[in-house]
Amino acid sequence: MISLPRAMKHVVVTKEGDPLCRAGRARLIWAANTAEATAALGIPCLLAGGANAFTYPVESIAGTFAAYRALEALYGVSGQFDLALLHPDPGEEAWSVDGDFRRHVLPHAAFVQTRDPRIVLACVRRRIPYIFEHHAEDYQDSFAPWDELRLASPLCLAVVAITEAVKAQLLARRVPAAKIIVLDSGVNARAALRRPEAASRWRHNLLTPPYHRLAVYTGGMQAERGIGDLMNAAAALPDTLFILAGGHDVELADWRNQMVRHGLGNVRLIGYQNHEVVCELQQAADVLIFSRAVGKRGEITSPLKVFEYLLSGTPVVAAKIPATQRLAGQELASHLYDPTIQGDLPRALAASFKAFPYRMEGYGQNIRAGEPFIWQERQRRLMDFIGDFPIKVTF
Repeated sequence: MISLPRAMKHVVVTKEGDPLCRAGRARLIWAANTAEATAALGIPCLLAGGANAFTYPVESIAGTFAAYRALEALYGVSGQFDLALLHPDPGEEAWSVDGDFRRHVLPHAAFVQTRDPRIVLACVRRRIPYIFEHHAEDYQDSFAPWDELRLASPLCLAVVAITEAVKAQLLARRVPAAKIIVLDSGVNARAALRRPEAASRWRHNLLTPPYHRLAVYTGGMQAERGIGDLMNAAAALPDTLFILAGGHDVELADWRNQMVRHGLGNVRLIGYQNHEVVCELQQAADVLIFSRAVGKRGEITSPLKVFEYLLSGTPVVAAKIPATQRLAGQELASHLYDPTIQGDLPRALAASFKAFPYRMEGYGQNIRAGEPFIWQERQRRLMDFIGDFPIKVTF
């Protein structure tokens, strides 16, 4: 494993201007869990993000510990890594690469792991090694000066492609194949901890007549995630209560309007929830739904949520897309549905209810299938891929 000089850190940072943490932001979940996984491997790590995540001062020791508590509540990570809370320069709204980050973080960076090509560019200009993660986000795809990232140079330790489809995009940009590693997003290992008392309370409070089954979806509430299909499934299964956890206020308002128009009384939109609440709900459910609308985004989707679902032990019904094909070849408590076929989701849900009745202890085959995809194992594979490299000790 990598050994760093004294006072040098493995720096994890998402996108220029991002807060340290915020509800419903997948790349911030990635950053917090990557930092924890790195520290668990014994590599000194620093997580950088905007201090604007907090409505209280964080410049004191008490403020820093409050930031750690916020990260644990939101994402289920413990603070075994250092924090860099970044402030904007005077007159600016958010921190920038050339502000606090350049002055206070880069001088101590042995190497940087990021999803932002602009941060990669800053590393290149200062000859700091880096790992670039490409998750097919809009700000990544719209970045123009790819040649300036020097992805073929020794400074580039690795380019992480979130799926095989993203790897194909990188190869088309002439990124050397030897630099690319395909890694799914990870899952927090705490999702596997059993929560029987909390799950029982959820079921007792939610499953009142006329509802006999509990279907749960946790994740983003954008239309591309198949939320419309979930609404249609709810209309087809009136004795099943659908709980949808996630989303922002504007999205939720739109879906609530649709629920009213279609007279759906068996759907509950509960917004974004902390990591522990999500785990409780997942273990309380009769089935967990990984939905996706028809469209090209499904081709590059990473099945992070599927792994979390598997660790819960609850049966899974998932859209048949490239990211979920692996479920078909395993003896799991799972069903696939075809999002191009109207009515296929309620069919798959009904089949799941029949084949896999609720078990408080969960289905062991699902839990075991999710274990290889925890964040620490993901980071271990990445560190093994990059191997040893020379570390710059002066800035």
